[in-house]
Amino acid sequence: MDHAAPLATAPAPARVSLRSPVVWVALAFSTFQLAMAAFHPLSSQVIRALHVGFVLWLIFIVYPPLKGRGGARERLGLALGWALGLAGIATGLYQWVFEADLT
Repeated sequence: MDHAAPLATAPAPARVSLRSPVVWVALAFSTFQLAMAAFHPLSSQVIRALHVGFVLWLIFIVYPPLKGRGGARERLGLALGWALGLAGIATGLYQWVFEADLT
């Protein structure tokens, strides 16, 4: 009689809610990348600046400063993460608006 051990099952993947801001920022970033690759409406300097801005935004909302500290520090870290991420996007937008003056 063959008594095979039951197969180990992989853990179920974590579900991501469509209400999560990370999902919407990632979708906006993907849309931006596709539009830039397909149509190339901006100079490469501006595209790179906005790309870095999106990456910083995603990094700071996925891994906010002071994560796991609990209480007020964690809320402060979350707010700081959003502020730093949006500052990255603002820097890219600044380069777009003042491109002629910067080059």
